Amino acid sequence: MPFSYQRIRTCPSLLASVAVHALALSGLATAHSPPQFALDAAESSVEISWVEEQVREVPPPPAPPLEESVLTQERAEEFFVPASDEISPAEEERKDPVVPVEESVSSEEDIRSMPTPPERGVEQECRPDYLRNPPPAYPRLALEHGWQGLVLLRAQVRADGTAGDVVVETSSGYPVLDRAALRSVCKWRFLPARLGDVPFSSTVQVPVRFRIVEASR
Repeated sequence: MPFSYQRIRTCPSLLASVAVHALALSGLATAHSPPQFALDAAESSVEISWVEEQVREVPPPPAPPLEESVLTQERAEEFFVPASDEISPAEEERKDPVVPVEESVSSEEDIRSMPTPPERGVEQECRPDYLRNPPPAYPRLALEHGWQGLVLLRAQVRADGTAGDVVVETSSGYPVLDRAALRSVCKWRFLPARLGDVPFSSTVQVPVRFRIVEASR
C-alpha cells in the first residue's frame, strides 16, 4: 500500500507546477508582443509667401549744359534811334517806324576800287561783300520798352547777289528785334563771291545792332 499512497500524494504537486509554468510562459508571450502606436495625420499643404521686392526707378542723370559758341563779329551795323523824337499820327499807322541809322556798309566807290582779278595766271578769289541796302526798321514795341540788342544772322548769298536762306545764329534776346532783322536782310542784295570772273554761292555773317540813343541838342 505504500506505493499507491506515494503516487496519490505527488499528483497534486505536479499539477500545481505545470500550472505555474503555464502562467509564466503566458506572461513572457505577452511581454514580447510588439507595441502599437497611433500617429496623428499632419497637414500636407505648405504655405509659401512671396515678397516682391520693389525696384526704385533711378532717374537719368541730368544732361550736361550746352556750351555757348563764341562767334567773332567782324563788323556790326549800329542803328541809332533818338529817344526824344515824337511819332506822328501817320507814323503810328505804320507797323515798323523808319529810324535814322549810321551807315556801315560798303559804298559803291569802295566796291569799284576793289582789285580786279588778274587776266592771266592763278585766278583770284573774292569774298562776298555788302551793297547799299535799306536798314531794318526799329519795331515800335521795342522802342516803347527800350529793348536793345545785337542780332547775328547767317545769310546765304546766291551767285546773282540775292539773299537765300537767312537764319538767326545768335539772338538779341528779343524775338521782335530778331524778326525785324530777318525781314530786312532777306531783301538785301550782296556782291557775290567770285573765283576769277565766275560768281558762286557762299555764306556770310550779318550782325545787326539795335540801339536807342538820345538825340543831340
